Formats: sequence, structure tokens, C-alpha cells
Amino acid sequence: MKQFKNQEAYATITSYSQQFEKLFGLAIEIDTSDEKKVVLRVNKSNLRGEYDIDTHVGRMNHYFPPLLNEGVELDIVVL
Repeated sequence: MKQFKNQEAYATITSYSQQFEKLFGLAIEIDTSDEKKVVLRVNKSNLRGEYDIDTHVGRMNHYFPPLLNEGVELDIVVL
């Protein structure tokens, strides 16, 4: 996982993704096939709770980038 600062950072993103699914029904696939980009594919079909998808994407854009190495881009695709 060259895109992440360390193994703990990758574990944190995985944990955050699981929490988004557990708490809000958002299934998140983490794609690391490109060395300069991490793509989060977010399936919102089971979205639940009081927040809309834009609020959740804003949170992901806040919490996830600090865990990536410098120069690695975060792309969030909502399905």
C-alpha cells in the first residue's frame, strides 16, 4: 500500500470505511490500483440516518487525505 503513510494509516481508512457502512449504510470499496491515487467507491443505495450523501463525502474528504502520502490524490465516486 504505497499510497498510505504506513500500515496503521491503511488500517484506519479501512476501519473508517467499515464504520460508515455500519452506522450509515454506505458500502465503501477502497481501490488502490493506481500508485498516485486512492479511489473510494461509495454505494449509497442503503444510506440511512439524518445526513445526506454530501455530508458524508465532506467527512471523508476531511478525515482520509491526512492518511495518504504526499502527492497521492483521493477520489470519491458515489454510486
